[in-house]
Amino acid sequence: MRRSIADSNSQSGEFLLRCGRESTLAGMALNFRKPRAAEIVQCLVRGAIFGVIVGVLLAAIATGYDWHLNPSGIFHDAAGNHWDIIFDTAISWFLPVAPVVAIFAALAFLLFRPK
Repeated sequence: MRRSIADSNSQSGEFLLRCGRESTLAGMALNFRKPRAAEIVQCLVRGAIFGVIVGVLLAAIATGYDWHLNPSGIFHDAAGNHWDIIFDTAISWFLPVAPVVAIFAALAFLLFRPK
């Protein structure tokens, strides 16, 4: 039995559509439907929370690592910790990371919201 090219193309197209629906991550797929105002606000809030959490974690890890390495004794010495330098380092990691992560997370929450 021979199949025509049109038959095989339509069957492969149906297969791709069926696989595309089944292989989405936890039932989520790109959602290009126009969002309501409440959905936009919800995605912005979730993105901001996610950005703050990631920013705090990354700032804590980077500052802790810098404190541990202690280049030139700027973070601590025999007199104790230099909290102003530690605070400046933490802020210098948090301020650029949190807004960037928040923006990308809000966009991801908006694009991958439930249908």
